[in-house]
Amino acid sequence: MQKPNYKKIYEEILKRKKIKKKINDKMSIKDVLKISKIINPNNQDKNQKHKSYDLDYINYVLNDQLKHNYTNTEVANKYNLSRNTITKWKKNFNL
Repeated sequence: MQKPNYKKIYEEILKRKKIKKKINDKMSIKDVLKISKIINPNNQDKNQKHKSYDLDYINYVLNDQLKHNYTNTEVANKYNLSRNTITKWKKNFNL
């Protein structure tokens, strides 16, 4: 019989406590992405086809790009988006 993996058990408990503090009724996409990173820190989404973003988050990303003078590639890497997505947002929102 194998011994329980206590490290994994305690890590899960700590993750859940962190998540419970952050969950509320009015969560933004930024909150959801933070919680997703807490749950799966090493897991990169293989299929990003079904991601969706609200207008506030799009403005946040584009304003961050303007404020720090990032290229589309730098912003895409920072926020785990595609360069085409950034270009599309800039085109649609006339930035």
